[in-house]
Amino acid sequence: MKKFGLLSLLSLIFISTAYGQRIEYSIHFNSGLFNFNGQSNLSSFISNSPNPPGSYVDPPYGNKTTWTYDFAAQVQRITKSKLIYGVQLGYELVQNHVKIGDMRSDFNSVIIPATGHSTVKLSFLDLYPSIGYRLSIRPLDIDLSLGPDIGFNIISREKAIARLKPLTGTGPEITVDRRIHNPGTDFGLRTSLTLYYGHLGLSAGYSYGLHNYYYSSYHRYEKFYPRFFRFGIVFRIK
Repeated sequence: MKKFGLLSLLSLIFISTAYGQRIEYSIHFNSGLFNFNGQSNLSSFISNSPNPPGSYVDPPYGNKTTWTYDFAAQVQRITKSKLIYGVQLGYELVQNHVKIGDMRSDFNSVIIPATGHSTVKLSFLDLYPSIGYRLSIRPLDIDLSLGPDIGFNIISREKAIARLKPLTGTGPEITVDRRIHNPGTDFGLRTSLTLYYGHLGLSAGYSYGLHNYYYSSYHRYEKFYPRFFRFGIVFRIK
């Protein structure tokens, strides 16, 4: 049902632009600032379990801002009235860090202080169908667009390293390296501003995620929503 709705949306975009003026193609290279917003966790813990799924970080996400990268190809049609209908397809790599405060085992009855950090790496195939408007102030073209931001998850992995701090002495080092719960399809709202000068351009945009990444049977009410402010360079092919 979701795939049918997505295909229908793309079909409507191209059908509605059948009488457009021209088509433009472009390549986008972006960086930006990414974080999870919602739950204000200052640190997480390592759950040390001999049973499946083994040791893991809980919660694996944090609100610390990190650098993120993506690149995309875009096709868009500009009508006589300067309306823009476009589709952007890209690859996005997201990293998120969180501090480790302790290790817990035996259903949280044993808690040992620890120090360390965890990194979650997520990659997506990102689809951004959009509608917008072009303002032309020669020699500049200024595009303002908005639309749904849809991410299809490819890789989800967490790596953590922490050293235990018992009451006396120095404890052993604990590591975690595993695939984590697949967040599935990420969905949000995205707006973008692109400034063109000939074939070159600068872009900026903001993605407001609506998908809660975190699920735990022990913490059902914790919420982590992605936020991504991106900026980059654009190569336009007319």
